[in-house]
Amino acid sequence: MKKTNSVLLFLFISISIFASKPKVIENPSYEVKSSGIYNVSKIEFTDSTTRISIHNTFLPSWWVEFSKNDSIIDSKTKKSYKPIAIEGTEFNKKLWMPKSGDSTIVLIYPKLDESIAKIDFGKYILGISLKESANSTKKNTKISSQITNWLDSKLKEDVKTKPIDFNSSLFFNPDTAHLIGYIKGYDPRLNFLTGIIFTGNELTNEDYPTVIRIYPDGRFEANFPLAHPMYSYFVINNSLTQFYIEPGQTLSVILDWDEFLIADRLRNIRYQMKGIVFGGALAKINNELEKYPKEELNYNEFQKKVATLSPDDFKKDQLLALTQNNKKLETYAKVNPLTTQTFTILKNEILLKSSTNLFDYVNNRAYMLMSKKDTANKIIELPIPDDYYNFLKEMPLNDNSLLVSGNYSSFINRFEFCGPLNVRSKRINREAVPIEDYNYWLEGWRLKDSVAQNVLGLKLNLTYDIAKIRSLKFSLNQMSKTSGLEYWDSLKVEIKNPFLIKTGNDILLKKFPENSIASYELPTGAATDVFKKIIDPFKGKILFIDFWATTCGPCVAGIKGRKATREKYKDNPDFDFIFITDEGSSDLESYNKMVVEQELKNTFRISKDDFYYLRELFKFNGIPHYTTIDKNGKVISNDFNMYNFEFELTKILSNKNAR
Repeated sequence: MKKTNSVLLFLFISISIFASKPKVIENPSYEVKSSGIYNVSKIEFTDSTTRISIHNTFLPSWWVEFSKNDSIIDSKTKKSYKPIAIEGTEFNKKLWMPKSGDSTIVLIYPKLDESIAKIDFGKYILGISLKESANSTKKNTKISSQITNWLDSKLKEDVKTKPIDFNSSLFFNPDTAHLIGYIKGYDPRLNFLTGIIFTGNELTNEDYPTVIRIYPDGRFEANFPLAHPMYSYFVINNSLTQFYIEPGQTLSVILDWDEFLIADRLRNIRYQMKGIVFGGALAKINNELEKYPKEELNYNEFQKKVATLSPDDFKKDQLLALTQNNKKLETYAKVNPLTTQTFTILKNEILLKSSTNLFDYVNNRAYMLMSKKDTANKIIELPIPDDYYNFLKEMPLNDNSLLVSGNYSSFINRFEFCGPLNVRSKRINREAVPIEDYNYWLEGWRLKDSVAQNVLGLKLNLTYDIAKIRSLKFSLNQMSKTSGLEYWDSLKVEIKNPFLIKTGNDILLKKFPENSIASYELPTGAATDVFKKIIDPFKGKILFIDFWATTCGPCVAGIKGRKATREKYKDNPDFDFIFITDEGSSDLESYNKMVVEQELKNTFRISKDDFYYLRELFKFNGIPHYTTIDKNGKVISNDFNMYNFEFELTKILSNKNAR
């Protein structure tokens, strides 16, 4: 009996010791991750706690931070558990990454119910298995036949099978472009349902951002207007993908979610996706563009050169880099034969970057002087010599292909306002020629024509004519219909490109329609639905909408600068102010601080998806952007001059249609 009891006692002690040992799961499998930084390397279960080891992989000298809000969540019931302790760092303290870029901390949670099969680590890692036998996560790289068939069927709808010759008459041929694709490894739990294409019309200086709709199975698509071929980019989940597309063409793009995680980790660079699979008639050009090794501008190095190099030395530096980059491209093309379109795009990308840098040198040093930074530096006080801009004579400014490059937007913006061409305000007496008189604007272009030909040594060219078209809307806003018609009739005489003339005619008609329209209805669709939810409670009031972000300096400055104006019109029965930002651009802490400090009412911090829809609806890429809505929910102005609020308010309140 005693012997039996001794055996039982031994077994009991053995079982107790065994049971008290922690259960350990190494590298547990998971379903999907939204972060490339955090990895669960180990889960340990004790009698009273759950220990989660987080291995961080990030950039050296960058930091991560953990707080008591970094909960784990039962994937099934959504019950959350907050950490009770942390090892390897402290809560709410920056953990700086060593040279290796790796570190490990342990978050300690209460003991979990044994029935829990899967947990989520916040929003970062979802569906973490708590089964000891679970293997490391294996990715399924195969694309289902349903997805493949959908992509193929979309591509077959295309009637165009050949890329456009940039020198042909078909270059300007407005049509709808189609982007379709698939994200391998996408999961709707990643909490984003859209992407965006920041398209625009460089001829009219108008934005046409287009929302990319992402379906639960990872497919995505977008249709957008194009006037000519374009090498641009789209953004999904903060990651940028460059692509080339033409009016009337369909391009398919297959992305891999694992690359999004790499981009999340490499935040010090603009990470370019490398494993993209393109499809359609433009696949070859896109594959060639993707493979070419591109260099990003080192902004700090650029600013150093601005502050230390004279105008002549900086110009020599940039022209030397231009020569070297062109040789690099030519050498690459000998080993890797390129289509004519690809070679032209890459050559123009290099040229336009170099030219924009030369413009930015002048602008940045002017800013240094104006802001009185580095006052002891005499380099930035050196005058710009007359021949500084003669690089423009070497550029193919009459070539259609320049417009294809994504860098053309920056170049044309600098070109039209560069020093030599910025002569109108210096030479014209506004008292002698009123600003509403078309002769005021016409004389301005006569002066610019003279400077372009006699100072810059330029012949009339496409880019110079585009600058005229881009200015047309602003000029017409200052004139009556009669004066505007006379102005355009005079301005277009020397414009040779028929498509530019048509574009100018369209701008004129939009400004002075045959049947005057004071306001317009918003189109039906998802974007309007998002906006209506915001403004419906304010029916019966004129609304001044401010699209902004805490990360946007001009936005914040504008809001602060108009605090007295908001106070002056507080509780006005006729109109109100509404402020709309998104979660991605305005973190909650800075947003709440701004709302309190500026005493903002009617503020909305919406999802990035919804904000993308509003960008598309009101056609803006940059912020701040101001829109005015009448008492019936119609758009009065989608380009409201908030900086001249008092003057514009008087006009709107006197307009019966707005009321």
